[in-house]
Amino acid sequence: MPGRLQDKTVLISGSTGIAAATGRLAAAEGAAVFHIGLERGECQDVFLGDLTLAATAQDGVRECLRRHGRIDCLFNVAGISGRSLGDGPLDRCSEEAWDRLMEVNVKSMFLLTREALRAMLDRPAPENGVRGVILNMASILAVCPEPHHFATHAYAAGKGAVLALTKAMAAYYAPHRIRVNAIAPGLVRTPM
Repeated sequence: MPGRLQDKTVLISGSTGIAAATGRLAAAEGAAVFHIGLERGECQDVFLGDLTLAATAQDGVRECLRRHGRIDCLFNVAGISGRSLGDGPLDRCSEEAWDRLMEVNVKSMFLLTREALRAMLDRPAPENGVRGVILNMASILAVCPEPHHFATHAYAAGKGAVLALTKAMAAYYAPHRIRVNAIAPGLVRTPM
């Protein structure tokens, strides 16, 4: 019996942790899976590059399209924690942590999503159905802060930006038959 993602192409940012697990699940459901990340991680098909650079997003999407013909789903999951850079309560948060978290957790999502949207919009709109799906990784910390163990304000602000951008994109692209959602998990056991 074919899986729910049979003959779909899923583009995933990242190649470890949640990104790798999602890739395995999507492949088991019949999808062609293409990762873009800094390292091979746990994945076979990875386009290596830094997603904070526009050229990586452009070249990665171009390669995904060359190999698979289209992008049915983009999962923006690549991200970092900034504790080692000095993220914490705002009065103690380092500028380095703030800038790096916004670059990796927000800018990279913007760059990759922009390229994937362009590819999705180039596809003919189906009579009934969607041109594409975008799923963004947020965090419960964006809406339910935890002041004692997770007082990482730059991280929470970045994930709040992910939620705001997701809502804006969902409203704008719905008439174009592109569905945009976010998930906001709590603590997940990954190498990070």
